[in-house]
Amino acid sequence: MSLLVWNCQGLGNPWTVKGFGDLLRNHKPTLVFLVETKCFASQVEALKRKFNLFGCGVDPIGRSGGLALFWHKSAEVQLQSLSRYHIDVSVRLCDKEEWWRFTGFYGEPDVGKREVSWNLLRRLHSQSIRPWLCAGDFNEILEHAEKEGGSVRAEWQIRNFRKCLSDCELQDLGFQGPIFTWCNNHREPNTVRERLDRACSSLSWSHLFPASKVNHVSSPYSDHAPLVIELRPQAACVVQKSQKIFRFEASWLQEADCEALVTSAWTVPAGSHPKNVLVDKISTVCARLSRWGRLVGKETVERIKALKKTIVSMRQHTVTEDSRARELKAKDELLN
Repeated sequence: MSLLVWNCQGLGNPWTVKGFGDLLRNHKPTLVFLVETKCFASQVEALKRKFNLFGCGVDPIGRSGGLALFWHKSAEVQLQSLSRYHIDVSVRLCDKEEWWRFTGFYGEPDVGKREVSWNLLRRLHSQSIRPWLCAGDFNEILEHAEKEGGSVRAEWQIRNFRKCLSDCELQDLGFQGPIFTWCNNHREPNTVRERLDRACSSLSWSHLFPASKVNHVSSPYSDHAPLVIELRPQAACVVQKSQKIFRFEASWLQEADCEALVTSAWTVPAGSHPKNVLVDKISTVCARLSRWGRLVGKETVERIKALKKTIVSMRQHTVTEDSRARELKAKDELLN
């Protein structure tokens, strides 16, 4: 079981929606918290339908902000409170599991108003004694090593963030992967990288999920890296996999061999009983499409992996005109 936390920087364009879909397919999170969606309730509802999820959202103010929380039907989620900075819920991932608390958090971007965020977190801490996981884009770092480039972060800012987490009895869960979760993508010497996104938990939550891991996932779809928080599955919560359902992929229509394969499969002799002819023909077509689709899909997956690797590589090195052009070209190929 896993949770996905991501500052997607706008869900109103095909590029980011594609990225969201990729993350859902690759990591299969039970719970998803998105920051800076920049989309309203109607768009959140459309995404719920598109990806077959439950959820709720907070509208942006003007052209900035916006939050969304999605969850799989297998999870029990009870909304407790929400604001422009947070969505707070009680969660149970299976019947035999203890209820715990998840807060998706977004720190105020304006340094002068950031104390508002910290005070909100303190109020949330006082409202429940359940095991608590708090994750999101805090817009702040805990130590100078979490920032590279640009001006040195003021010591009082770091101190205020540390004090807030201490007051709330939250501990940083650490991470696996690249240290920085955000990059401004400016050319050197103006490139800035920071670890702004993180997951923190109470001691009781860590006891509930002692083997949890936070992964910084490289992604070309936003300036922020998604966080995938892995939870140790409890034996009583393991759900048996159902039989795989055949699904026709629209992308197959772009392949030259698709029509010929369907025609060939349809002409294969079916059972002698008239009632079974149609079912047999459809079954044959589905079986052949599935086998063919796996081969085509493997080639497509390898191509997509290579393009994503190119984009991520361009972002992790010095930004130049050439690297920026290669990144944009790879993005165009991913969308087409």
